Amino acid sequence: MSTRILQICFIFFLSALISCTEVIDLKSKSMDPMLVITGIITDRVSDNLFSADENEIIVQKTISFFDSGMLSYIPAPVIGAKVWLDDVLLSDMNNGRYKIPDEDFCGVPGQTYTLEVHYDMDEDGIEEVYTSSTTMPKACQLDSIRLMPLPVIRREYMAMLMLHYQDDGAEQRYYCAKLRDDDNGFYYSGRILRYSLFRSSATPSDNASRQTPSGWSIRHEMQFDNERIYNIFAGDLLMVELESLSLELYEYLSAASTELRQNNPLFSGPRTDLPTNIRGGAIGVFGSYTTNRVSLQIPLDTPGLPIRP
Repeated sequence: MSTRILQICFIFFLSALISCTEVIDLKSKSMDPMLVITGIITDRVSDNLFSADENEIIVQKTISFFDSGMLSYIPAPVIGAKVWLDDVLLSDMNNGRYKIPDEDFCGVPGQTYTLEVHYDMDEDGIEEVYTSSTTMPKACQLDSIRLMPLPVIRREYMAMLMLHYQDDGAEQRYYCAKLRDDDNGFYYSGRILRYSLFRSSATPSDNASRQTPSGWSIRHEMQFDNERIYNIFAGDLLMVELESLSLELYEYLSAASTELRQNNPLFSGPRTDLPTNIRGGAIGVFGSYTTNRVSLQIPLDTPGLPIRP
């Protein structure tokens, strides 16, 4: 009898719960389009070696997840914005990219650059104003790179690529290293997931020369992504670019790298918005860096590495 009463009570509770539900119209802020502004100023004339986005401003607009079947992380180019770098009006390339008119422009370490973007985002007839600034860090001297052999099994070659650079420790510095194999024209770290990001602490020392692991384990078969393996051969010429980043650019790249590596594991924390230094309601980053490059040729007689066919 008691079991029957419990069953009746459960059915009554379930019916009451269902009858009390109603449709609630929730509006997520992430559904609204947002302006995305990204710009990187460097101390060299853009050569498109590691990035095609140097010394230019990219203005885009996010698209709602539910609009036209498009995903919200696929931005649309913004055409017709007015973009200034300091007092220079940038050229609208009609593809969301805004170029500095001076093709030989390069940034100056220690100088502060101001960005201003005018665009009618909400289409009310009044242009919104978005601003930001960045101070280009001083240049860092990359002295050399070397291969430090690591213990391996089955006679495979493996070595950590070490960076030797100058840093007096007077202040905390922020770095990004990128790797290119010149013999194949291959940019191993052309994507953010392959960047080597690190920082040095502010510890003044008479010895300004430092070394750090690049984060790349050099071997014949190097994992590039989930589908492709990249091969490095004895005799290859490796080039490393060491970039000294402004703080806002370092924080943005670090957060973006962490976000891209997440696979939503069980009990993981919720994803968060990327940091931005764009004022006025847009997202993105306006940053700067100085750069230095050094090359190293892998010896032809390196045990465990075949010679390129």
